[in-house]
Amino acid sequence: MFHYGWVRPPGEQQVKIAEFERLYHGDAARERRLSQGFAYDASEKVRVFQGTHPAPMREWVAREDWAFEPRSRRLRRGHLREDLLDLVEAATGMRVGEYKNYRLARWP
Repeated sequence: MFHYGWVRPPGEQQVKIAEFERLYHGDAARERRLSQGFAYDASEKVRVFQGTHPAPMREWVAREDWAFEPRSRRLRRGHLREDLLDLVEAATGMRVGEYKNYRLARWP
C-alpha cells in the first residue's frame, strides 16, 4: 500500500502538523508548532523507495527536490528492541507483536 501523507517538502509538512495542532489545541498551539521548525527524523524507519510510483503520483514526486537521508541500517543505541524487530521483519516478512486491523488480500 502506498501512503503519501508525509511526502511533502519540510516547510509544507510543518504547516500540516501545525494545522493539526490548531484543530486539537487552538491557535496558540499552531503558532508554537510553527516556531519550532521541522526536519524529517533520520531515525525513522523510512527506506529509499526503489519501485515505481502509481501513475497519479509520478509527476508530483518527480517535481519534489528536498534532500532526505534515510536511517542507517546499523543498530542504534537505545533502540535495540525496535532494531531487532526490524531485522526479524526483514528476514521473515512478519512483524512480531504488531496489531493489524486488516487482512491482506492476495490477487491471483
